[in-house]
Amino acid sequence: MKKLFSLAAASIAALSLGTANAALLDLTKHAVGPGSDTNANGINERNGVPQNNTLNPFEIRIGQVIVTIEGFPGATNADENSQPGPHCQPGGMFACDSDGLGIGNDEVSTKGNQMVKVSFSVPVIVTELFYLDLFSDPNVSTPTLAQTESAIAELFTGTTSIGSWETFATTQRGTSRGFESELLGGVGGVTSIMFSPGAGADDSDGDFALAGITFRPEDGTLVPVPGALPLFLAGLGGLAAARRRRKA
Repeated sequence: MKKLFSLAAASIAALSLGTANAALLDLTKHAVGPGSDTNANGINERNGVPQNNTLNPFEIRIGQVIVTIEGFPGATNADENSQPGPHCQPGGMFACDSDGLGIGNDEVSTKGNQMVKVSFSVPVIVTELFYLDLFSDPNVSTPTLAQTESAIAELFTGTTSIGSWETFATTQRGTSRGFESELLGGVGGVTSIMFSPGAGADDSDGDFALAGITFRPEDGTLVPVPGALPLFLAGLGGLAAARRRRKA
């Protein structure tokens, strides 16, 4: 139930900070069509990942913030069709047009030493990170860390590392969509985040799909709030309250 409490804490924190100046970078959302979402400078205007993406890096505009996404050693993509889950709209937080962002497909993989860098045009406060396809080995009842996939996020101010957070899978493959989140509690001064797989694996490889990031600009620049976000967060708070009542 640790993840439930993490999600509930995220809901309380996000609601207490106020959603009017928060934003979701939704990396499960596809662009509408080739060229249809971009302006004259090639910047995506609808917070969507280009399908069959060959741009590396590519840019997304969220309000007045430009988010640049770069893959190593190749271009990022989000080509895997998603399956329904509680994180999906309606009522959920994400569009789920895809299973999240990876390198060449929807996976950031250990074998290829792959990484994804997300940069912001202004310093931001990062509140939460979201992943899909994080699993533990289904063939053992109590997986070790080596049998559990994880995603590592290192936050930077310029070239200076602020800190690193590793998010581990809490479900076995085949039992869920592998949806996980990491509540950061509001880390400020962030200009970029580098995502990479941890050392664990549930099969022959450790991998994950990057689903999204919630953030707000440090300078108070207004950014759009996804309509489902307050409802999604409030629902998580209700789940936590119900859990506490059952324990009592």
